[in-house]
Amino acid sequence: MAQEKTVDQSIQPGDGGWGITLDLYAYYQFTDKLTGYINGAYTITPEETSHVLTYRNNAREKYMSIADSYLGRIGVEYTVLPKYGLTFSLGGRIEGVPVHDLVGGSEWFRRPGYSVGIEPGVMANLHGWKIGIYTPVAVYNNRERSVPDLETGRSGDAAFADWQALISIAHAL
Repeated sequence: MAQEKTVDQSIQPGDGGWGITLDLYAYYQFTDKLTGYINGAYTITPEETSHVLTYRNNAREKYMSIADSYLGRIGVEYTVLPKYGLTFSLGGRIEGVPVHDLVGGSEWFRRPGYSVGIEPGVMANLHGWKIGIYTPVAVYNNRERSVPDLETGRSGDAAFADWQALISIAHAL
């Protein structure tokens, strides 16, 4: 018999909430061609739940949580062809979802954890267009126990991507 249910949170395009993102970008130019960078972002989500049912068996996981998230990057960029802005980069990356939010509640269903990776990239500038391709590759993943996991003494499920392809395109006006 067919049933209508919410699909798993991991394939949803969002979590149904809103947030405030705090960003940090810093660069240091070592030489004409070598630059260091650091980037951090944290999204604060004050809502606790979207009130969307998970259809999970654990009563403490009845609703989907609206969780904070974070990203940290550090690395270097080396410009090979300054005329075209052809630059290669290599850095480290960490991204994840904390067990407890900074603001608001941390109850209900979420998959907290983090992924640490190496992030190579290439960028170029051509006729006012800036194109970048970054391919972070995970080297370590950790699924942490959520609040319901801690209360029940069990560990939840999770899946992490082995790698990603991130493409950025911008045009100067």
